[in-house]
Amino acid sequence: MGVEESREPRGAIRSTLAAATRDYGPAISSALTVEGLGLPKVATLLVKRAGKSVVFTSDRSKVDLLQAFFVLLAYDKWDRASPIAVTLSQIKNLGTGQFAVLRYMLHGARWYAVRHGFDEAAEELTPAAFQPDGYRPLILDGTSLRRPLDHPVRRANVGLDPDRPNDAFVESARPSPFLLDLAEMATMWGYGGSKEWPVERLEAERERLERAMKELPGMEPLA
Repeated sequence: MGVEESREPRGAIRSTLAAATRDYGPAISSALTVEGLGLPKVATLLVKRAGKSVVFTSDRSKVDLLQAFFVLLAYDKWDRASPIAVTLSQIKNLGTGQFAVLRYMLHGARWYAVRHGFDEAAEELTPAAFQPDGYRPLILDGTSLRRPLDHPVRRANVGLDPDRPNDAFVESARPSPFLLDLAEMATMWGYGGSKEWPVERLEAERERLERAMKELPGMEPLA
């Protein structure tokens, strides 16, 4: 993900994330139940893995949560994603890379809400998504995107190059570059895009990524 410059003392970052884990981690874990979701096998695995424990001081846990959250959005599980986003909006968002995952999820929820006409929900999440005032992430030009459909190595990694089967990730890891790009693009969209990635291109690429991701083994929507 895009590197962001730390502007906060390390102790303040750690204590804020620890407090977020204590105050909000259990509620988010509870919201990540897979019962009744009707997701395909790998998508279910990703949500279930994130729901085991939400620890904001752990980069692994945050990435697991990010991927599960964007799975919920991609499969139109707004009733599960929305409460998580509202909970995340209660966490003080500092201007450092350790909080990037929180911002990505808030912007992902806002993007989904705007597309579906949930204007009140988008408005509710806006203040938290743009914390702190004046902050701009260093990802807006799109250079940190993984581009799994266009980058030759990453096409092979997600199993799209039949001539390089040995380079393919295990099936449970193949959605990762799609989900991580969807997350970064949500924040790019939130800040109005860029010259390289205007909003129209972001929207088209989001549709392209979600469609291709749902064709991966274990990610095909259930009938």
